[in-house]
Amino acid sequence: MDIEKELELSSYDGEDKVISSHEVEEKIKTQPKATYHFDSKIPGLDKLINGFEAGELIIISGPTKNGKTAFSQSLTVNFERQGIKCLWFEFEVPERQFIAQFKKELPLFYLPKILKDKDVNWIKNRILEGIIKYNTRIVFIDHLHYLIDMYTKNASMDIGRAIRDLKRFAVENDVVIFTMAHTTKIKPGMALTEDSVRDSSFIPQEADSTIMIQRESKIRIKGGQQYIEYTGNTFLHILNHRRTGVMGKKINLLFKDGYLYEKDISGREDDGIEIGTENQGLDFL
Repeated sequence: MDIEKELELSSYDGEDKVISSHEVEEKIKTQPKATYHFDSKIPGLDKLINGFEAGELIIISGPTKNGKTAFSQSLTVNFERQGIKCLWFEFEVPERQFIAQFKKELPLFYLPKILKDKDVNWIKNRILEGIIKYNTRIVFIDHLHYLIDMYTKNASMDIGRAIRDLKRFAVENDVVIFTMAHTTKIKPGMALTEDSVRDSSFIPQEADSTIMIQRESKIRIKGGQQYIEYTGNTFLHILNHRRTGVMGKKINLLFKDGYLYEKDISGREDDGIEIGTENQGLDFL
C-alpha cells in the first residue's frame, strides 16, 4: 500500500468506516427495538419457530398442486384476523380464480392492479407503496421464477441475486417476504430436501427458512393400471430455520374447505412438538 493511501485511510471518518463491536453495541442501544412479530396461528408451527419476524425471507416450496398457495392463503386469513395486513403478487393463476380460492369470506389484503414480471425493482416499489399506504408488513410472491428472465444463460445466478436483493430489502423495510418456488420433478412420496428446490441452490442458501408442502399419496391399482391417489393429509416440512436453528421438523396438516389446518391427533407429543387440534389451527371457519 502506498503512503498516500495509508494516510487517507488512517483518518477516514465516513459513515461506512470500520468500527469496533463495542461501538456497534452502543449504536444498537439507541435504535428502536424491532416490533414486528407475526404468529401463524398454527400451533405446532408457532411453537417450533416462534412465529415470523420482520426482515425474514421465507421460501415455500413443494410439488405442483400440493398446497403451496393454499398454505399461503391460510396464513393470509390468520394474519388478517390479527389485524396484520398482507400484500400479494399472484402470477400463477388469473385474478378471478385467485380471489375465488378464498372460501366463505374474502379477507382484506392488497395486490397490484396490474402485474409486471421480470422486474425485482418494480416488486420493491410496490411493496414500499403498500407499506406507505396500508402498512402492509407481510408479502407473498407466487412465485419466485416470475421475477427474473428464466431464459438467460445465468438464470441460477440471477435467481440468487434476486433472493439476496429481496432479503436485504426485507431487513431494511421491516417486512416478512414469503416467496413460493417450484421443485424439481420428483415422484410422489419421495422425501423433500433443499436440493428439491428447482433452478438454483441459492434459493434455500440465502433464505431464512425453507418450508416444504407435500400431500400424502398412495399408489393404487385399478383395472391393472397403477395410479396415484392423494389423501387429505398434508405435511409441512421445516427443512431449516436460521433464527431458531430448527431443522427437519414436520407438522401434519389437514386440507379442508380450501385451507390447511393442523390435524387433530388428540394432543399427542410428536418429536417434542405438542400438536394442536383442528380447532386450534385456523380459527376463521
